Formats: sequence, structure tokens, C-alpha cells
Amino acid sequence: MERVLQTLFYLLGYKRETICEPDTNKFDLKIAKIHISEHLVGQIGSYNPYGPRIHKIPEYQQLSFLKKNLATIDEDKIEEYSTVLAKVFRWIQTAIELRCEDVVARRDAVEFQKKDREDAINADAERTNKLEAAREEARAVFEEKVDTELAKAEAEAAEDEDEDGEPKEKADKERPEFNDEEFLVEFDANNPPIEIPSEIYDEVDYDYDLPYTPPTGTQD
Repeated sequence: MERVLQTLFYLLGYKRETICEPDTNKFDLKIAKIHISEHLVGQIGSYNPYGPRIHKIPEYQQLSFLKKNLATIDEDKIEEYSTVLAKVFRWIQTAIELRCEDVVARRDAVEFQKKDREDAINADAERTNKLEAAREEARAVFEEKVDTELAKAEAEAAEDEDEDGEPKEKADKERPEFNDEEFLVEFDANNPPIEIPSEIYDEVDYDYDLPYTPPTGTQD
């Protein structure tokens, strides 16, 4: 039965040396009973299983240890021993379960965000390749059209004569340049730029040392 109280204290952040025999993990009720007060009840009521845990904690306060510490406890025997302790036991189990669910849910969300960002990066790369190919094609079509128009103008100028029947002096015609800015405006209108999300960072939960498997598929 002492494991129930020991797990409760560890879950609430109590140090080993404040509830156990010196230099051991053996729970000592005589040492720990000083903490069994209204303050402890208040800590239970204010315990928050949600959100990151960014500060490193001892191994005995991590979730795998807490779960293992309760694994062999028979709830029926606790109920026979003390209904109050049984309620505490069930509260600890629920708190640990909610904590695990919260960590997994936030990690899943991060994985989906990473996937969305990766998809956006790949889509942007595809768009860039499409842009370069489209620009090259548009430039080639433009240059071919310019060549045709200049050749036509040159042929017409060669046939143009002055009053004496001599070919008129040709004026150099400036070759137009491909309007890249105009091309980009049209391309963007038909192929909107891809918005790439900011870099995604992993959640920090130093109390969670259980196995985690990233989700597969897409987020609902």
C-alpha cells in the first residue's frame, strides 16, 4: 500500500529524500507523514497533467517508473484496506493516463505539422521547377517571335527604295527584351506561391520516457 503514497508524492514532484529512507527508494511513512496535510490535498487539486515539462526531473519521477510502481497493485485489496486510499490510487491512475494522452496528442500534432511543412517544401520545389521550365519555354517562344518579326522587317526594308530607286539606308532596330517581370506576374496568378510553415520544434516532456510511435496517414 505504501507504493500508492510513494507514487503520489513522486507524481507531485516530491524528492526521494523527503519521503524515503536515506540513500534508498524505500518509502518511509514516518518520514513522509509530515507532508500528509491540507497542502498535499491542495496539490492534488491543482495538479495539471497538460502541457510540456521543460525541466529535467529524476528518473523516479518519470512516467515509466510511476506506472511500474503501480503495476502489481491490486485495486480490490486497496479498497478492502482503505476506501480513501483506493480513491487516491484511482486518481493517480487517471492523472498518469491523462498525462500520457496529453504528451502523445501534442507529439502527434507536431508530427502532422512536420508532415505539412515537408509537403509544402516539396510542393514549393515542384513549383520552382515548373517556373523555370515555363520561363524557358516562354522565353524561347518570345525570341522566336522576335526573330521572325525582325526578319520580316528587314526583308521589307530591303525592298524599300528611295526616289532614285536605290535601297533606303536601314535604321538599326532595337531588339526587344523578354519581360521577366510580366511573366512572373502571370505565372504567380496561375500558380500561387506556396506558403511554407515555420520550422517545427519537438515538444519537451522530460517526464515522458515511454515508447512513442509517430502517427501514420493524415490528420482528420
